[in-house]
Amino acid sequence: MYSQGMAVRDDPDFSISLGAAGIAEKLKIESSLKNVSDLNSDLQNSEYTLEKLKSLSIPDVNFIPVTFQLSPTLPLKKDGPGKVLILVLSSMLGSFLGCGYVLVK
Repeated sequence: MYSQGMAVRDDPDFSISLGAAGIAEKLKIESSLKNVSDLNSDLQNSEYTLEKLKSLSIPDVNFIPVTFQLSPTLPLKKDGPGKVLILVLSSMLGSFLGCGYVLVK
């Protein structure tokens, strides 16, 4: 009921401000309801939509399957690093290794 003596955390369905008699009366009313959807308008809307969908009758329709995948083709441009980049990097690596060899010698 109380949150550290400061504020009241009240139940929205069975408020303590109704008192014992009010809560008992509300509980009696809700227990007398046989259909739960009478309490919830969203559930009533969902049931209405479901009934409408069930009442639809779709005649035999021949659906043509659609393929979204294109046929394979050869690539237009090569992927990966170009020949010039590989040549420049390998020449730099070779020159560094050569300089390192000379300095160690």
